[in-house]
Amino acid sequence: MDNLAQPNFSIGRVALATGVKAETIRTWFKTGKISLGATDLDVPQEGLGRMLSGRTAIAIGIAGALTGLYEIKTEIAVNAAIKFAHVGDEHRDPGFLFPTGSTFLVIGPHGSEIVRIGGDERFADVFAKYQRRQAQLPATIFFELDELVDRIRCNLGLGRDPLDAVSCEPAGYASKEKTKAKRRKMEMVRA
Repeated sequence: MDNLAQPNFSIGRVALATGVKAETIRTWFKTGKISLGATDLDVPQEGLGRMLSGRTAIAIGIAGALTGLYEIKTEIAVNAAIKFAHVGDEHRDPGFLFPTGSTFLVIGPHGSEIVRIGGDERFADVFAKYQRRQAQLPATIFFELDELVDRIRCNLGLGRDPLDAVSCEPAGYASKEKTKAKRRKMEMVRA
């Protein structure tokens, strides 16, 4: 069963898990920058508020990182984060990392994509593809998701991505082959 789809988390718990202030999350909901997903609940009883799924928590954490690190407009960051957290494809489920390689969120002037880099896909090859596609358009951001998503999952008590087969440990990021090779956490490339 997909434990990310369960609406088990208050905004306060999501704030603690993601590092995004609770007031910021509430403002994003009030202003419509983010809305409840199909896996979330709006509890109408006084004092209970919204109960968010792990998917939405991950989307909030990614959007918070993007707006904080790169000063990306909130709408763009949220849309890109929701694409990862709520939409999957034939290679990965919504909110989950690719089973091999590193998972990157690539944001450019034409939208965002979730890409796997590793194995037969080298970073230089993927980068060159985006560079050719963009010509002289504004920056493309390659945002590596693996450690951020794992940290949020651990902070929510969901464990790391089950496909990684690595448990949550305070200093436990060094035990996976792919984490050794990807110390270039995030790379921003200007065209």
